[in-house]
Amino acid sequence: MRRLRALPCAALLGVLLPALPRAFVPGLQARAGAAGAPGRRLRPPRGLRGGVHVGRAASGADEGEDVSVDRIMLKVYTPEGENIQILTSQIVLPGVEGQLGILRGHAPMLAPVTTGLVRYKRQGKWNPLVVFGGYASVESNIVTILCTNCEKAADVPEAKEVKAALEKATAELSAAKTRKDRLSAIDKVRAASARLQATAMLSGSGRAP
Repeated sequence: MRRLRALPCAALLGVLLPALPRAFVPGLQARAGAAGAPGRRLRPPRGLRGGVHVGRAASGADEGEDVSVDRIMLKVYTPEGENIQILTSQIVLPGVEGQLGILRGHAPMLAPVTTGLVRYKRQGKWNPLVVFGGYASVESNIVTILCTNCEKAADVPEAKEVKAALEKATAELSAAKTRKDRLSAIDKVRAASARLQATAMLSGSGRAP
């Protein structure tokens, strides 16, 4: 049997490269384009940034779109008939396992929200909204929150009152003996903490009318 002589790597590449389509040979298409059009720079395919694909779900917006534009509709409903509809650019929800950030183009989602602070960005400014447990859905750039109750910025008590309520709720939690008492105290602590965060946000920009 005839033995094949091993070819050097450079020679082997010289045989294989011309037979491959240009799309599979890194740099070959660029060299060909450079030869045909001196000074012309090749742009990466749309959706590629640094070699990583960035789609709408990952980037939160179409290419070239300003994510600061208010194009996300926030809707809040309560059993008492509270109906809030606000256009925003970003939303942060108080999820059960942590905060949930929502940008334009977010994938459809249904998740529970705990008693806490909803932050939404409108016209480049962050605003607070206190919600008391419920569920949130995200679909087609519409965020809908169904909660037992909510407090807009104008309804949030003053900081002094909120701090007193937080101290009282913390004392109740420490003294709780039954599971029911602990859960009730925890909910009060969460509400007072959310209100305190809201007052801190409002102190720098002034309270809403």
